[in-house]
Amino acid sequence: MLEIRHHGALSPDSFESVAEVDWFAMKSSQVRFDGQEVTVDTFLRKKTLLGQSRSFLCGGVQFIWSDRSSGNLELRREGTDVVIASCIDSSTSEDFRLHISPGAHVVGFDLIVLSALIVHHKREDRRLRARLGVKGRNERRKKDDGDDEY
Repeated sequence: MLEIRHHGALSPDSFESVAEVDWFAMKSSQVRFDGQEVTVDTFLRKKTLLGQSRSFLCGGVQFIWSDRSSGNLELRREGTDVVIASCIDSSTSEDFRLHISPGAHVVGFDLIVLSALIVHHKREDRRLRARLGVKGRNERRKKDDGDDEY
């Protein structure tokens, strides 16, 4: 079994007032595979409108909030009912645990090792982008002559 952990709970209800939510997979996520910790080096990003849809597609994998109130999350193979992975009641958990179903590697394991999914709130934008090494549109850039430019 593959268990992917992210410190902190994930729940769509925490972001009801935010129209657009970015989903990140951290570059260096701690993954536990058969009891052994490994680091996954991957970075994927997908946007979805939570207010309009309970699911979105990324790399042939469908992400579904099966129960928005509890934060239950399922990953299914696109166009099928096959559950690749699930995260049960992440809204009340201290850690985000993604349980990969047996045989999930046959659907393209590199695509579903999304490691610790982070729901990113606009107020945390600067801190999260700095942590992931991503520059925002309005971040300050230095010119060659040393002047600041917005």
